[in-house]
Amino acid sequence: VFQELQEELQAALAGEAVSILAYGATGSGKTHTVTNFAERAAMRLDEEAEALEKEGLRLDVVVQIVEIYNEQFRDLLVPDVAHPPEPPRLKMPTPTSSATLQGASQRQISRGSGSMLRSLQ
Repeated sequence: VFQELQEELQAALAGEAVSILAYGATGSGKTHTVTNFAERAAMRLDEEAEALEKEGLRLDVVVQIVEIYNEQFRDLLVPDVAHPPEPPRLKMPTPTSSATLQGASQRQISRGSGSMLRSLQ
């Protein structure tokens, strides 16, 4: 899966917004696949960030991680609490506009020496 997503990773490094979706039946391995991809992508982004910093450039990475289950969004970056915030909502103002996810938290990922991976854990 990681090899198949190299184009998306390169697009993200070029400054494009990238979304990666995993879907399938309960128990089909989506969580394992996404977790493995996130770890490997974080390591790759760390390598790229260090190379860019040597050239005087900076790589900023912001992530949102959500789950859709039974047609409900759940923000996976928010810790489980007794009173969770309102779930994220998908907004698409017009049929030709881009969809946006409103209300999902974002996490700025640190750079260098494996810190992107630690930021996701």
